[in-house]
Amino acid sequence: MLETLSILTCTLCLLLKSVNTRLFIVLCLKICLVTSLDCMFSNDNGKVLRKEGDIILGGLYPIHFGIDKKEESFKSTPELPGCTNFYAGGLQWAMGMVFAVNEINENSSLLPRTTLGYAIYDSCFNMPKTVETSLKFMKIDSVHTKYCTHHVIVGTFGSTLAVMMARLFGLYSIPQVSYASSCKCLSDKSQFPSFLRTLPNAKNEATALAFLVQHFNWLYVGAIAVDDDYGRPAAAQFVEEVEQNGVCIAFQEVLPQIKDAEAIFLLVVHESKANAVLVYSTEIDFLQLADEFLKCNLTGKSWIASDAWIKSHTLTNSRYAQLFEGTMGFHFHQGKIQGLENFLINIRPGPLEVRESFSKLWERTFDCTWDAFEVHHRICTGSENLSKIYSPFTEVTQVLSPYTTHLAVYSIAYGLHDLQSCQPGEGPFQNNSCTNISNFQPWQLVYYIRNVRFIHDQNEVMYFDENGDPPAKYDLYNWQGVNGELEMIVVGYFESIPPLQPNLFVNSELILWADGNTKVPISICSEPCKPGTRKAALVGEPFCCFDCIPCNEGEYSNTTDSQDCFRCQKYFGSTSQRDYCITLPEEFLEFSDPIAVPLLALSVLGIVFTLTIMVTLFWSHKQANDISWMFGVILVAVCASFSSCWTFAGRPINSTCQMQKILVSFSLTLMISCLMSIILQLCIKSGGNPLIKTRKFINENTVIYLFLTPQFAFDVVWSMLGFSHINYNTNDRPGNVILECVDSSIAWSICALAYLVILFIICCSLATQAQTYLPSLREPKFITFYMYFCILVTVAFIPAYITTQGKFTVATEIFAVLVINYGLIVSLFLPKCYNIIIKNK
Repeated sequence: MLETLSILTCTLCLLLKSVNTRLFIVLCLKICLVTSLDCMFSNDNGKVLRKEGDIILGGLYPIHFGIDKKEESFKSTPELPGCTNFYAGGLQWAMGMVFAVNEINENSSLLPRTTLGYAIYDSCFNMPKTVETSLKFMKIDSVHTKYCTHHVIVGTFGSTLAVMMARLFGLYSIPQVSYASSCKCLSDKSQFPSFLRTLPNAKNEATALAFLVQHFNWLYVGAIAVDDDYGRPAAAQFVEEVEQNGVCIAFQEVLPQIKDAEAIFLLVVHESKANAVLVYSTEIDFLQLADEFLKCNLTGKSWIASDAWIKSHTLTNSRYAQLFEGTMGFHFHQGKIQGLENFLINIRPGPLEVRESFSKLWERTFDCTWDAFEVHHRICTGSENLSKIYSPFTEVTQVLSPYTTHLAVYSIAYGLHDLQSCQPGEGPFQNNSCTNISNFQPWQLVYYIRNVRFIHDQNEVMYFDENGDPPAKYDLYNWQGVNGELEMIVVGYFESIPPLQPNLFVNSELILWADGNTKVPISICSEPCKPGTRKAALVGEPFCCFDCIPCNEGEYSNTTDSQDCFRCQKYFGSTSQRDYCITLPEEFLEFSDPIAVPLLALSVLGIVFTLTIMVTLFWSHKQANDISWMFGVILVAVCASFSSCWTFAGRPINSTCQMQKILVSFSLTLMISCLMSIILQLCIKSGGNPLIKTRKFINENTVIYLFLTPQFAFDVVWSMLGFSHINYNTNDRPGNVILECVDSSIAWSICALAYLVILFIICCSLATQAQTYLPSLREPKFITFYMYFCILVTVAFIPAYITTQGKFTVATEIFAVLVINYGLIVSLFLPKCYNIIIKNK
């Protein structure tokens, strides 16, 4: 009763994780141990294997997974619950320790005159049971504080349990060498000074997994971790490292050991775009979630396994083959233990005190029973041969823990060897003293184990670093479907041995993914943004979830996943894909342009017509002598105006820009001035017209000079100050460079056009008056009609000019000039030519 109370009290103390001080734990232990008045516990239930020796090694293995759920009524003496769910793998690991101890005892050169013994217990993978067993290892005389038997402990399986044990044994500097605990927290020597392990620090595996994710270019990864000292820190380390490499986490969920598998499946895995999912868990904790995945027919995921389940025989059987085919994961590099398989095969149930350890193994393996009264199964005889049947117990090629157990036991043995080999005066302790192997303190053995260095299994060097961790060497496994089941194939390795840089090697040719595919699965949230687009983050989503926004016209991006679009340089534009810049096509009215060809043809035709008319009129002038020389000047101006159309076509240059509008405006001014001079001349010859009075002041030639001189002066000033030049316009028509002629100010063109309109109005007024007083003459009528026509063309030209762009603006200008010129020919000269040629007048 007193002993049970002691164990329960100590269990309660150690489970209070919020109180983490060394003093508190010491007080707890004093409370626990003061109830034991002698060196031995009265109840030693739970011991699986025992061997006497000069030095006893304590061992703790999960022969079972779980304990009975029993509620105490407290009407009788409470008893600690028994273990359930027999686990053959745990028994195999324990026998690996037995095998190693036997090997060492048979090696007379390693520990001469010293025999190792062992006391191996079942932890049941349970915290209270582990506390109970740990206290049995702590057989301390409460009065004299003398260590009775156990100088070193091998165990246990699982980081959470190992942390509890390490806190306890660290208080009394008892060396503990774990074979299956990888939590990086255990490398903290300030908390766990006497803890060592033969399984590498989980941070190395996290680094290896981060390298693996980067190797396969997985950018969107999910993470599930068991809620204990193994899963949480390792997953956090993995997440930290992959995020530094630009990977984002789709989800990071904790898998409660009190199961919540369906919620994780529905809320996380099924709805996530992440195809690559890391699971940091033990096999036992992951099984129910795997069953949930199987029930929901989950497919399309690439599983990344932690070392705790990558070698699972349960998850690689045919039941899970479709779900987990293609799984990748690292496992500590496993050497071969010569003779272990034969040792396990030849095991037979032994004496009554240890038969219980093997009874369930025998019953499950051979489908028999030890109960003589059982009538439905055959009776086990103990003579059954394990070599005749497959059993996970004898499978050593794919199991790590016997190997790491072997390393742990040999590390202790070599530490004892160095302790035994110490020469007086050359020791590591005070005054260079040594200690005696028959009477040493546990803390002295810690020193020697920390400093061991030996060759193990084909030139593999085994040693511990300053944190008590072994070299980090991992094999990369790939689960491949073979005959309906999954086989574990080594496809690479990872090494992290300071001072060398971490190194990952992957033989991609050996890897098979789901359904036997050789193509690496893609795990991304968003497809990479192609050149010509930019990334736009999605609100509330991880940074690798984004939209790809096409670059605008005149912008480009020439890299994948560009964060921004960049403006092209001046006179450059982006391609239709917006992936790089090209020289913008120049737009101007080329001579060969379909618009320019008919306009220029009309200008040539106009020149021909004008010259023909000129010849006709001069021929008529010789015969009839009835025309003023003014008509010849007008025809010359018309030819010049037709010729000016060619200055508008072709690639503009500064000189043609200066000629264009000046030539047109001067030609038109000359034409209108001559028409007004003709009107005056006609009125003078006819007499009786009020306009005759103006002859006293001006004549027909004076009119020309009067109106032409301001235009000439304006054109000179315009050419000098207006700075008419070529302009590269990229605004009006995106994607093109419009080559156009512009002035320093639009006022110059407005003034030139306004002056022409004034001349049109004056000429129209004179022609109208002349038509009133000289109704018999046709010229005033024709000139009046032409002036109205010019005004209408001008009115129509202005909005057309404003609303067009590029070469169409130039075409509008040419068209307006052609219309005005042809209007003059049709209105004034064709009737005259008709009279001369047809009517011979």
